Formats: sequence, C-alpha cells, structure tokens
Amino acid sequence: MSDTPYELKEAITELATALKPLEALAESMRGLDRSHRLQADLQLIEHCYPESERKGLYAQLDDAFKAEAEVNETTLLRNKRATDQRSFEQYSLARGEDQAKMAFMSDDEYNALVNAAKKKTSDLRTAHPVLFRVHALSKSS
Repeated sequence: MSDTPYELKEAITELATALKPLEALAESMRGLDRSHRLQADLQLIEHCYPESERKGLYAQLDDAFKAEAEVNETTLLRNKRATDQRSFEQYSLARGEDQAKMAFMSDDEYNALVNAAKKKTSDLRTAHPVLFRVHALSKSS
C-alpha cells in the first residue's frame, strides 16, 4: 500500500482548514454587495419617485402583501377544515366568524381571492420593480 491516500486526505484537511477564514470573508463580501445594491435602489427610488407618490405606492404594496397573507391564511384554514366535520356555526363559535368564513369559502370565491391577490402583486411588481424589491426586502427582514 502507498502513503498517497493518507497524504491526500491530510492535504485536503489542511486545505479545508486554510479556507475556513475565507468563508467569513466571502459572507462579509456578500453582505456588502447586498448593502450596496439596496443603497443604489434607494437612491434610484428617491430620484425617480416624489415622496407623495412613494408613500402611495408603498401603501399599495402593503395592501398587496396583506392580500397574499390573507390568501395564505385562507388556504391553511381551508386545508385544516377538510378534515374537520363541524358545521359553519360550530366552527364559527370555536374559531370566530372571520375564520369560519375563510374556512368555508366556496371554491369560486377562493379562486377569485387568489387571482385578485396574484394580479395585484404582479401588476405592482411589473410597474415598479425597484420599489417592489425594496419593499419586499424590508418586509422580510
């Protein structure tokens, strides 16, 4: 048997150890890149949109995100209710009328809700991609 496999394994271990500090550096560089992109987006927004228009668009984006959150909650409630044998009245007493309405929503109403939320989000993303990106980033952090 040759010493080569052992030497190779040792060399790989040494290389991995030597590269560990570079992982932290790479993560720092990614963070700086994200910060610079965000700063550029904010400057572009400030330059292209008057403050009153920005506020109105941010309000529309908030509404779009809320609509998507409502769709997600409705989907969850409808899925949970599929195994629940209670009537609307019983469900309403246990969970509240608003949640009961979501859980018992007809397929047509549900599809309309989903499509409206998707359209609202898609229209805003298409019309104002930089605002959308910054808003989404601020909501996710």
